[in-house]
Amino acid sequence: MQPLARRALPALAILIVSGCATTIVDVAPTTTSSETTVAATAPSGSDAELMDLLGATMGRIAEALGQRDRSAARVALAEAEAAWRVLEPRLLARSAQLEEDAQRLVDLAATAVERNRPADADKAMRFLSLLRDSLDA
Repeated sequence: MQPLARRALPALAILIVSGCATTIVDVAPTTTSSETTVAATAPSGSDAELMDLLGATMGRIAEALGQRDRSAARVALAEAEAAWRVLEPRLLARSAQLEEDAQRLVDLAATAVERNRPADADKAMRFLSLLRDSLDA
């Protein structure tokens, strides 16, 4: 009986030690997306009017995010992006720098919606008003 116990002891020790090992199960988190797709019509108007429209929609984004209404913020962002698609080539024809500056502000508004940052939308709106003033100069 003694030799059998000696042979079984190492096997038993391996079973006990391996039973205490930490097992990590890597599972990707499951999230459901409630993204809404909004079809916005292409706005028209002068460059200054489109810049004003962009500023107004950025203000609505900031307000909607402040009220925790992400769907209203997404709708306003879709309107801003529709205005930007019309305005972008016009600003590029005026000045590449003007177009790049406006693009940064539109991107900031998009980031505000994606990351729920009302202050970013507010910042984009305020800087856009300064950029809009440069159109008149």
